[in-house]
Amino acid sequence: MRNKVILTRPKLEQNKIIKKQLEKDFNIKVKILELVEIVPIDFNIKKAIGIVDLYDCIGFTSQNGVEIFYSYLANYSRDGIEKIRKKTIVAIGPKTAEKIKQLYNIDNVYIPSEYTSESLEVMLSKMKLKTLLLRSALSRKINLHNVDEIYIYNLHPIQNKPRIHLNNYDLIILTSSFITKIFFSKYAANDFKGFFIPIGPTTHKELLKYVGVDKIIQHSHSYTISDAVSRVINFLHTRQNFLEF
Repeated sequence: MRNKVILTRPKLEQNKIIKKQLEKDFNIKVKILELVEIVPIDFNIKKAIGIVDLYDCIGFTSQNGVEIFYSYLANYSRDGIEKIRKKTIVAIGPKTAEKIKQLYNIDNVYIPSEYTSESLEVMLSKMKLKTLLLRSALSRKINLHNVDEIYIYNLHPIQNKPRIHLNNYDLIILTSSFITKIFFSKYAANDFKGFFIPIGPTTHKELLKYVGVDKIIQHSHSYTISDAVSRVINFLHTRQNFLEF
């Protein structure tokens, strides 16, 4: 029997692709649990497009931000895409960098040593370039004199979504601290008898508010969904072998 995993993700069309790829790569059954939806902040996006020329460096802290900004540039400011290509570009991690390279056709993207806002802040302080970060309104603020932030999207809880029976699944992957908070506003910790894995340290910290460490699988160092799933599979396989022994 294949292991059944819940993956908490924002409401996106690409979830179908993610689900299919994960099931193929890891031979698991994936349920995408959509608890929040992404809402672009149009006024701020237009403001950002208008001031890109004032900055030497443009930064993104999520794949969602990369896609949202690119979509607006493609529809309203094609020359804005060329302007971005001429800038120094930073990303919070490899998956965000990969999305930048894919959409903007940019090969050189700077990534911090650890894929966190804290590590990104250290890197930007050393680079000393005038930087514009385009990110979620829920992001941890970076306090540097050479860095400005514009929040180009927000996450809103999805209302009146039918509840699912959690104990039909073996494990739940939580992909942000905000999604974790929304999850536990809808479900009690004792609704689920399996294990949780947070995507990264910030999500782990939030998760500890609701469940004990004995219910948590340690996150990977890359903070990616694929590595989280890989860690899940290894954990379940090791646990099964232990029980059989």
